[in-house]
Amino acid sequence: MGVAHRVAVLAASFGLLALSAPALAQMSVPPPATQPTADCARPVYASDQLVCGDTELRQLDARLTAILNMPAAANGSALIESDDQWFKRRSRCAFETDHRGCLVQSYRDRLAFLESATQMRERTWGARCTIWGQVEIDRVPNGYMLVRTRNDQRLRAIAAPVSEQSVWKPVWTAMVRGSRIDFTSHDGRRISCKTKR
Repeated sequence: MGVAHRVAVLAASFGLLALSAPALAQMSVPPPATQPTADCARPVYASDQLVCGDTELRQLDARLTAILNMPAAANGSALIESDDQWFKRRSRCAFETDHRGCLVQSYRDRLAFLESATQMRERTWGARCTIWGQVEIDRVPNGYMLVRTRNDQRLRAIAAPVSEQSVWKPVWTAMVRGSRIDFTSHDGRRISCKTKR
């Protein structure tokens, strides 16, 4: 009896040959639907399961849900992380050693990110940036930076202050260095802005 015959006999004995390709495709589970916050009615993601079972994380998720239910203006910028993009990155916290810590940081960052657009400006710089051209950069009380095009005031980006967070990375961070403000994305892209005095 050859190896191929033995494999066929073993597979048949386990019923594997009875499953055709269409039958196997029907058995596969589709990915969960896109969602902006945890779905505690049907927690599919490991991160949803952790959020739904943790009091602090549920409270953060409830705050985020309340903010997302408020009317908001469309941002129109590819550099502002959408709810879906944030949710996908947040769900990847399940692969971090400190899953819970990553989730807490991700929620706190997202809340500060969304709330920063409604805060009063503490300071405004006129600047010229490598990609954005002529902009105004506003720092708000929570330390976040808002970048708007000078001519139409369209919001281009929102960046968190640089911090020592080790697990979660905000979509953009900003660091003021003298007359320069440097923006760095979570995936390593950099934009440098020279402020005007």
